[in-house]
Amino acid sequence: MRDGSYHEGRCTVPSGEPSRPIPREDLDEKYFDLAEPVWGSDRARTIRNRLHHLEDCEDVSQLFDFNP
Repeated sequence: MRDGSYHEGRCTVPSGEPSRPIPREDLDEKYFDLAEPVWGSDRARTIRNRLHHLEDCEDVSQLFDFNP
């Protein structure tokens, strides 16, 4: 601080734990940062949409049809 004092803190529950979930928007942002350079925007969006709707997936093998 300007007066020379300082504050310390500690996070005992890391982000991503059930009691401190990561917001979907943050997960999507990280996913696209990593996936778009590999698969491109359209393909990355398709994969993300399938992952967000796993409960509707009748055949999980379609999730693995995305080789770069």
